[in-house]
Amino acid sequence: MTSPHGLTSAEASSRLARFGANSLPESNPP
Repeated sequence: MTSPHGLTSAEASSRLARFGANSLPESNPP
């Protein structure tokens, strides 16, 4: 659950463990 102040450290750690670090596929800009 998110709040106006962002994720709690516990929630952030949980999501990091579940989904891995946020990353975007490498792509060349147009």
